[in-house]
Amino acid sequence: MLVRAVVEVADQHVASVQQTLAVLDNDGSVDIVYNDLSGQVFGLLKNEDGKSFRDITWSSKFGNLSRNLSGWSIGFVDFDNDGWKDIYSANGDDKKAGEAKAKAVTIAGTIATKYPQSDYAARAATLVYQLQESIPIYGTDRQ
Repeated sequence: MLVRAVVEVADQHVASVQQTLAVLDNDGSVDIVYNDLSGQVFGLLKNEDGKSFRDITWSSKFGNLSRNLSGWSIGFVDFDNDGWKDIYSANGDDKKAGEAKAKAVTIAGTIATKYPQSDYAARAATLVYQLQESIPIYGTDRQ
């Protein structure tokens, strides 16, 4: 039902990674916030007396803040204890990820050139392959 509400209100298909339902504005009605991949904006939907949701993504300026981010986790938390919920989101930045990928490929190439017969060269080649194929790498190449 949540995903249906998001699609119907936003009037578009989204790749929503996570959605959170909570009372954002202290009116007692559960609101929805969801995040998306880069190039799509995160959505903020206000509950209208339990009958429908109103998309306030742009009027709240939430759309502009999230346009270039890839969101992984999102929710409502009162960080400053003022009685009003704040929105938190754990995000990725595609530009920084691309820069890090390019740097890793350059370093791996340097290693392969300097030490062609070493285990490091083979591991560097594996790293480059994983990066080029967008295979997730979780801190180690030994799996």
